Amino acid sequence: VFVSGSDVTFEIVVTNTGEVDLSGVEVTDEQAPGCAHVIGDLAAGASETYSCTVPAVTQGFTNTACVEGMAGEVTVDDCDPSTVEVASIDIRKQAEGPDSRVFVSGSDVTFEIVVTNTGEVDLTDVEVTDAEAPGCANVIGDLAAGASITYSCTVPMVEEGFTNNACVDGVVGDVAVDDCDSSQVKIADIFVRKQAKGQDQRSWGVQLNEPVDIPFEIEVINTGEVDLSNVVITDELVPGCAQEIGDLAVGASQSYTCSATFTFATEQEALDTTFTNVVMATGHYQEITVQDDDPSSLDFYVTSIGPIFKVYCPICMKAPVILDYTLGYEDWEAPFLDYDYNDFVSAVRTTMYYASTDYVDKIEFSFTPEARGGVFDHAFHIDFDAGTLNSSGTATLTVYDQNGIVVPSESYTQQVQPGNANRFTIFQSTAVVFPPAGAVINAIENTPRQAPQRTATLLITLDQPVLIPQSGLNYQSVGPHGAGLFFNPHLNVLDPRTGVPYEIGKGDVRTLVIPTLSYKWPEEQVLVSYAYPLVTGTPPSLVFPDFWWNSYNECVYGDGVVCPQAPTDVYEYYNRR
Repeated sequence: VFVSGSDVTFEIVVTNTGEVDLSGVEVTDEQAPGCAHVIGDLAAGASETYSCTVPAVTQGFTNTACVEGMAGEVTVDDCDPSTVEVASIDIRKQAEGPDSRVFVSGSDVTFEIVVTNTGEVDLTDVEVTDAEAPGCANVIGDLAAGASITYSCTVPMVEEGFTNNACVDGVVGDVAVDDCDSSQVKIADIFVRKQAKGQDQRSWGVQLNEPVDIPFEIEVINTGEVDLSNVVITDELVPGCAQEIGDLAVGASQSYTCSATFTFATEQEALDTTFTNVVMATGHYQEITVQDDDPSSLDFYVTSIGPIFKVYCPICMKAPVILDYTLGYEDWEAPFLDYDYNDFVSAVRTTMYYASTDYVDKIEFSFTPEARGGVFDHAFHIDFDAGTLNSSGTATLTVYDQNGIVVPSESYTQQVQPGNANRFTIFQSTAVVFPPAGAVINAIENTPRQAPQRTATLLITLDQPVLIPQSGLNYQSVGPHGAGLFFNPHLNVLDPRTGVPYEIGKGDVRTLVIPTLSYKWPEEQVLVSYAYPLVTGTPPSLVFPDFWWNSYNECVYGDGVVCPQAPTDVYEYYNRR
């Protein structure tokens, strides 16, 4: 017995069993021509042994080798048969060979498995294994030649596509046979968000007998693994939010805004009104339909701040204002300071959406970490002082990994506390942004630049516009240490020496704010004043001329110029300077 496809080798022995010498001895073999052999003379009692092979045997056969010889006029002959049987097995998971099916996310996926003994001998110890779908494993045991077994198995609640192999093994004597077959599952899915994902509640101030348009922001994403067609957004209570998206590729998204108009005659009518509506996204892949919905609620109160709403009109709207900063932090407490400002570095793009002159109703931050030079771990967050955000609203943080994929466990939606201090944590751990903990990343000359493992966006949507004068957003108002920033970028330092965290924020000499996204930072443990000639003084009395970051680019990460090695004793270094 041989596994199907094996090369089968025969050993042939020809012996002159007579008492006289033979001549013209020749072996013939019709079924295995390669076993034919001309021996010639063969003395009495002599024998000759040789081997021959039939390649790639896929079907059993019985073949006979025959030999003839001559002694004078006398012919002698003999024949001997040999039988080959083939052992093989086949498994089919769904269709034979690669196959693919698409299911709605969360579906139970059922597979049909067929195991067949395709050989010519009975098999024992037949067993199916399936690493990706353990429920499809099966101990079959004995399986006669030509027999087959069919069964079904199910993988419950599949939310992510996968390709898995079902494999079967069997034996006959000392011969083992096996086969595998793959089957692919892809997931179709869609995501829709109206304002914040999930239940969200906004309170909106209105004036009696004056219509007010309340905006909604809607985002739809193809979160599945197949392209969708005929994607449609419906909104029963706010028809103006309905939209035909059409085709939506895998991973693609579309965002848009729409509004609903409300008018109230009495204060009680406004207070008694709670408006909750649901947006529905529907998409298609062939015969499969996917859906997702998201609710959004409004309640109302009467306000007397009419002048704001009089200027809060489409004709008064102005283009968004984009502000670019790079934030750098020195995380040592005095007197242990090296002041290279690269213990954590992040580029920040801030987009201000104005409802009218100086009144903002949406602020969007985009954070791209650049370097990490400190050995401490940090938490990075954005604070707003009391009186800055004087409106209710929502803040949505979306954190992305190095591939631009959303990290749900680190993302969140948080309500804005109107008039109070607000804190929004951006990165819980800088060691996750630039792992591993204690590493120095992008802060040493002539080392390959490493991309951050996390980036983030923070979208703050306010129910009513708030006053943030544009005139106070230029760099001269912000100042070198960010004292005039309208927000407070805080670094919370988790000091392993004491276990007591401390914070570094705007106005702190250990915070540096630069008005660009592409600034290069001094090398690890090299003072800014050492790297840049126009920076003077020693900590904590460094002086930064207005144009120093634009004029001098030597001794920084990525420029190929290696900084001098700073002395180990920082006190000696300061005294020498």
